[in-house]
Amino acid sequence: MKNKVTIVAGATGLVGRHLTEKLITDDSYETIYIIGRRNSTLNSSKIIFYESDFNSFPSLTLDKEIDFFCTLGTTIKKAKTQENFRKVDYYAVVNFAKWAEELNAKNFTVVSSVGANKDSRNFYLRTKGEMESKIQQYKIDNITFIRPSLITGKRDEFRFTEKLGEYLLIIFNILLIGPLKKYKSISAKKIASKMISYTTENKSNISIVEGKFLHS
Repeated sequence: MKNKVTIVAGATGLVGRHLTEKLITDDSYETIYIIGRRNSTLNSSKIIFYESDFNSFPSLTLDKEIDFFCTLGTTIKKAKTQENFRKVDYYAVVNFAKWAEELNAKNFTVVSSVGANKDSRNFYLRTKGEMESKIQQYKIDNITFIRPSLITGKRDEFRFTEKLGEYLLIIFNILLIGPLKKYKSISAKKIASKMISYTTENKSNISIVEGKFLHS
């Protein structure tokens, strides 16, 4: 029975495309609101697109249970500066989460990173950790942080370092067991599936999904 709506940020990205495909076929969601600069290229009567720069959002009044999914993210190379990187991976994400709080969202599920830590010396991991820390302050029933390592899959643009990393991790993945399992590469398609399953199953206020839970 269709009784929920979902709001997705990052629907045109690698994980976001797979996530949207799965949401389209999920009968528990009757409407998929896509927020961002561009609409998804996927064709479905479920999809409603709103353009947003993540500084302001459309006025919505929804009387259904709302699940938010966030797959926003860039790379420092693509962003060119740390400031531009933070605009996407910190400010856009936390603004989206704040909007989720305002709409009384039931669930907020976001892709973060393995090793996220607000006290890290690494700029990337510190930004992800600060994002997680800020979102935990919002009044949302269930918040889930998905923490993958290298994400694999076919991208629109070629990223040499990530592609090289994929090939190397294919070799090393077999050695990554026990506590090291969380560093295994993982497909975007599997991340999308985990985002939906943990949103459905999550019964605690804050959940961090990595390691064996992400790869199971």
